Amino acid sequence: MHKSSIYLPEPLKAELAGLAARSGRSEAQLVRQAIERLLAGSGAPAREEEVRLPSHDRPSLVGVGVGPGDPGLVTRSAHAVLRDADRVIVTTTDARSVGRAEMVVRAVAPAAAAW
Repeated sequence: MHKSSIYLPEPLKAELAGLAARSGRSEAQLVRQAIERLLAGSGAPAREEEVRLPSHDRPSLVGVGVGPGDPGLVTRSAHAVLRDADRVIVTTTDARSVGRAEMVVRAVAPAAAAW
């Protein structure tokens, strides 16, 4: 095993610590999982120029399915909707833990505001 140092900006460190606390996993486990997914190709961003979404002239609620739990399987359209949304709401059965849907949404649209 080769150890590496990873330097993260403070806001990202704080988000990582919060996710670790909510998920019950260590920060190292989360970082390792993210890197494994990226190297496996499941974390690759969709080509945004191919996705054209309908525009909404008034407030709208759009439901997005995030699939079987792998961020790499989320469609380009779903990725674009999550990326462009003013707010993203993920249902959960327990506010103290991170569910599969929340994990997928956080991986696909990390800049989405948490509500």
